Amino acid sequence: MSQQPKPKQTNPLVISMLGLILVVFGIVDIITVNKLLGTVLLAAGLVLGISGLQRYKLLKAQLKQKKQP
Repeated sequence: MSQQPKPKQTNPLVISMLGLILVVFGIVDIITVNKLLGTVLLAAGLVLGISGLQRYKLLKAQLKQKKQP
């Protein structure tokens, strides 16, 4: 029987970029449209950005550990 291929993991930097986009939209919404929606987008963007950067640091440390004999 053939093995199921593992789903490819998302690059953590993509998650951080999505967070940055949400932060920008949140700031624009706070200034122009709706303070509540802007606050929600800003908070979600910050959470995504920070978690993406943390996952990137973890992945980088794992790759560095694999290279060392």
